[in-house]
Amino acid sequence: MTTVPAGAFTFTMVLPGQYRAVAVALPTSGPPAADADTLEALAPSAVRVTVTAGQAARVELRLAK
Repeated sequence: MTTVPAGAFTFTMVLPGQYRAVAVALPTSGPPAADADTLEALAPSAVRVTVTAGQAARVELRLAK
């Protein structure tokens, strides 16, 4: 689990070669801001998360081999 600050903050997670992302969730605290938060699958082994809501968000990434 990675906690990131909000405010147009973008980061990319690259997973080890034997893993792939099977589910990614970005629950935000407070009112839903799904229209301002973006999860972008770059490849089976990478995902980019952009948080633009005004509050901190928690990123949950589930992996499978």
